[in-house]
Amino acid sequence: MPTTLKSYAKINLGLRIGALRDDGFHALATVYQTIDLWDRITVTAEPAAETEITIRCSHSWVPNDQRNTCWKITAAALETIATNARVEIEIDKRLPVQGGLGAGSGNAAAALRALEAEMGNFPGTKPLSAEQRLAVAAQTGSERPSARAAAKSSRHSRMQHRSGVSSRCRESAFRRRWPFVSGIRQSAKC
Repeated sequence: MPTTLKSYAKINLGLRIGALRDDGFHALATVYQTIDLWDRITVTAEPAAETEITIRCSHSWVPNDQRNTCWKITAAALETIATNARVEIEIDKRLPVQGGLGAGSGNAAAALRALEAEMGNFPGTKPLSAEQRLAVAAQTGSERPSARAAAKSSRHSRMQHRSGVSSRCRESAFRRRWPFVSGIRQSAKC
């Protein structure tokens, strides 16, 4: 049975880009707020001899191959837990493409959560650990907010993010301004 989730948009309330790291990414610190606009992600998955990922989207500008963030995070998750599956991902696009609302990142996070729900029915498959989930989110692209991938729901949350490998951005400025915000890691390539 398909799993459908809303993929909420986000707006950045604050953003700081740090120094370039050895891996080609910049340390990034951001505070964001999810908003009540969303894409809808539907994932259907079943065990298979070989992994096959199919993407369908209601908007022609969204890639339906390995360039798609949902495809990347799905392939990385299946590889991490050494499981093959036939996965169909449908993206009902309601947010603007390249609109600066984090739609691609949110879609990837929703696809991962939906994939995990679908794989709960796979015999003998262990779910991703929290550490694996964060690693999958970090390796699938520079703008994947790991917290959104790891959280059960990111709706109406306000979070602070720091670099995924090693942050050179100082979080103290954010903590002075946003003392109620938790620190979670992320990285960005500029």
